[in-house]
Amino acid sequence: MKSTIKYGIDAMLCRRNSLFGFGWLFHPDIKIKDVNLLLNLENGKISRLPVEYGKYREDVAKLFPNIENAKACGFVVYGAWDASKIITANLEIKMTNGEIITIITPLEYLDTSSATHTKQKKYYIYKVLFKRLTELLRQRVKPNILIEKIKRNITNLSDSTFDTGKILYDIEKYNIAETILIIDHELGGGANKYRNTLSKKYLEEGKIILLLTYHLLSLQYILEIHTTNTQKRYKLSSIEEIYKIANLIKIKKIIYNTAVSFEKPEDIPILLTNLSKAYNIPMVININDYFVVCPSPFLLNQNGRYCNVPDINICNTCLKNNREGFITLFTAADIKLWRKRWEMCLIQAEQILCFSASSKNIIKKAYPSLSDNSFKIQPHTVKKPIKYPKIIINKALHIGVVGHINIHKGAKIIQELSNIIKKEGKTISISIIGSIELPCDSKIVSITGPYKSNELPIIVEKIGANIFLMPSICPETFSYVTQELIDMEVPLVCFDIGAQAEKIKNYHKGLIISYDSTPNEILEQIEQFHKKLIEQEMNR
Repeated sequence: MKSTIKYGIDAMLCRRNSLFGFGWLFHPDIKIKDVNLLLNLENGKISRLPVEYGKYREDVAKLFPNIENAKACGFVVYGAWDASKIITANLEIKMTNGEIITIITPLEYLDTSSATHTKQKKYYIYKVLFKRLTELLRQRVKPNILIEKIKRNITNLSDSTFDTGKILYDIEKYNIAETILIIDHELGGGANKYRNTLSKKYLEEGKIILLLTYHLLSLQYILEIHTTNTQKRYKLSSIEEIYKIANLIKIKKIIYNTAVSFEKPEDIPILLTNLSKAYNIPMVININDYFVVCPSPFLLNQNGRYCNVPDINICNTCLKNNREGFITLFTAADIKLWRKRWEMCLIQAEQILCFSASSKNIIKKAYPSLSDNSFKIQPHTVKKPIKYPKIIINKALHIGVVGHINIHKGAKIIQELSNIIKKEGKTISISIIGSIELPCDSKIVSITGPYKSNELPIIVEKIGANIFLMPSICPETFSYVTQELIDMEVPLVCFDIGAQAEKIKNYHKGLIISYDSTPNEILEQIEQFHKKLIEQEMNR
């Protein structure tokens, strides 16, 4: 059995007590049920990091074209453990037949300081990036999108080490009166899109931006300095070094965008609260996700379902068993501690900026003591479409899906719908304008690849979809895609949660489905909606 497991470890990076890794593995004949990374620590304890398994790996599927299990064989692991040196690391693979297989896993330590090792670290990270970019090329990612991804991943590798003198000089030489501190991740998506818009506005006003972010491939905090024509980066050994900056520079405003993926995330609300109080800095908290409520930023519970912010005792049980991405970075796994720290931060904030009313309701459910006056609801501005695509409703049902569809965006929903269509021999097709993390039958599901927003109406018309589905299984804080599709006046379906349902409930071509619907019920309701629209078309 053990000899038949095939695998490849693209990266397994460690710094201090954080680890980030990804790769692939599969058995030719037997499916894998569960994967964990077991860390045998110097203090005698074993730390178990959950591994997200089952991501679609097109490169591996092409390498093993006749093996079905080679498709959804990708894994990602990212987490932390109580500070103690790792003695050995092993991937623990549980098979559906009950067998358990272990694979010894080599680790690359990024905090080794020798000059030789520093060169090796850079070589290793560049090698990881090369593998990732090769995969993107293989997926025919468009050049402009590929360049953006390269920039986001590679620019942080040549940062200068933190030096308050250098930073102060870099800021003072531009003679700029106002400095804005922004806290945000570098994972892409809507949060980064909003931050870039915000930064551009401030830079055009002659302000300077300090961006505190976290670089996954180097597992390191980064401080970026942005002016209208320059950008510099500094590596931080810890977020506490921001206090040194605040002592030297008058920060006019703090904007928290999101801290998802940050090391020791429970320290972020303390940093923000202390900075705001000690230096009398006004602070705005942007609700781009629900990280201020729970370390599971999309509020998916241990069963992979939207939790609806239950009783806090249920939350504590969930945290200890939850396998959602980023949760193990909060090693204390104590929701009361998490909420206490974030509540202090939210109270300190001058404004809690929500991009939908549903977001405010969710935050208020977790923190009922917050005043309504603390909140501002301001939906994002979305550009109007360049054209209205022609939708032919009175033909066979063709479901359209837009975006990068990962697990919380509803990848399993799409996979299950395609399985039902195949099993029942229905004449229904699905087109994804974007990408999906799980494999689906190519005879039913077609994938266009990444796209630019201004191309969307043209692609919508070209693929011929006549009903669009927003399959997100989490409450969106704001959905650009939902707004774009509504503006194009295409028929649109979603679940009864979040900003997506808030938008679609008053849309004349919209359908809201119960979140508790089974895949069969979802498909049936979409089919009934399609028939209804055909009847309306015929009666005009």
